[in-house]
Amino acid sequence: MGADASPITLFLKERLALDSQFHGRADFVLSQDRLAAEPEVGIMVEERNRNFRATGNGMLLRALPFQDIPVASSYEQALDYLYYLFWTRYVNEGVRAHRSINMTNLEAVHADRLALIGVRYVVARDAAYSALGGLRRVFSWGGYSVYEIANANASGYSPTKLSFAETLSDELRLMRSAHFDPRREAVVAESEREFLTLALSPLRSSKVSVLRQSLYFEAIGRGPRTLAVLPFKFSQCWRPRWIGPPGRVLRVDGALVGVLFDEAVRVRLSWSAGYAWGARCLVEDANLVPAAVDAAKALQ
Repeated sequence: MGADASPITLFLKERLALDSQFHGRADFVLSQDRLAAEPEVGIMVEERNRNFRATGNGMLLRALPFQDIPVASSYEQALDYLYYLFWTRYVNEGVRAHRSINMTNLEAVHADRLALIGVRYVVARDAAYSALGGLRRVFSWGGYSVYEIANANASGYSPTKLSFAETLSDELRLMRSAHFDPRREAVVAESEREFLTLALSPLRSSKVSVLRQSLYFEAIGRGPRTLAVLPFKFSQCWRPRWIGPPGRVLRVDGALVGVLFDEAVRVRLSWSAGYAWGARCLVEDANLVPAAVDAAKALQ
């Protein structure tokens, strides 16, 4: 499978493997040399094979997850359109590439954007990158280096400033602004404004756990109302089970899960969809497809 253990995967696994609590993610960054001229899938396969020959682990697609290392990039036959938009028009902004519709690869290193989606470590081939955007190199082996991203979102960001947007295109434009700091500001659809009239307070403490198809989030705010941005892709099919006073689950920062609550919260979010009434959430998700297509055309 091209997914053996190596000193690199052992380093990452020790810090990121799930013990129910979520500790963040790692991703491998592709070389940008030929992305504008050649299909990305061929470059990815070449890079994966090179990584495997050099280290025993391809470090792309599912190779890191086979070593219990969570990643933010995605490889699915039916890749979520909203996450694909978020990844290609925000995470990898500025890179011209001939991409495949059923995968996302890390092509650019914008530290604050990777931190937002919980990426703590980026792996790079030394021959392609002698340094990585001012990030601290924390491990090297076999011609590869691991770089650390500070303050990655592993337990929820709690912005206190909100910006509202009428369309997905406008949401992404606000997020791509040089002034946008996802630790302090969140971008929310205009339709959510009525639920966000009170001032927001930062988190005092928080924890994210993952078990099978469920996320568990527990937190205490520093004031009467808090919005937590979790590093997981949003869907209407997340079904909350509140332990105590209920809050509200909403789409934040284009494609991520937001949890709005008063004072303290304990919630289990389980992803579930099915047939008949169980498919309603998928229809609700699909309602955003036209807006996502417009955003993809408007933004490169």
